[in-house]
Amino acid sequence: MKELKSIVDENVFVNLRRSKKKSENFTLFYKLRDFQNGLGTVVDYHENQQINIGFILPKKIVRKSSTRNLIKRWGRELARRNSKYTHILLSIKTLPRYNFNIAKKNLYLELKHLINDA
Repeated sequence: MKELKSIVDENVFVNLRRSKKKSENFTLFYKLRDFQNGLGTVVDYHENQQINIGFILPKKIVRKSSTRNLIKRWGRELARRNSKYTHILLSIKTLPRYNFNIAKKNLYLELKHLINDA
């Protein structure tokens, strides 16, 4: 299982601002994993390397702590399953009303497509 670690270094934030993907409700800042070293050979044990992950979930947008925790759980699990990133910073722009299960499922699928698409 991959180890997840929080992002605390300020230099990482500056580098992550360069590459981002947007969806309707989320913005994903990321750094791709380099599977090859300078010699052109595949790096050993790239599956066991850690993934640094961070979340920007303002209380002004996501009012309930249970909703913030749910988005964090989804993000951590999707990042753990994905091996192409070394750093992920997930920011939320808007939160639609998701009182129904179908709306919650659509929000999860949006996050899943954002993280899994290259």
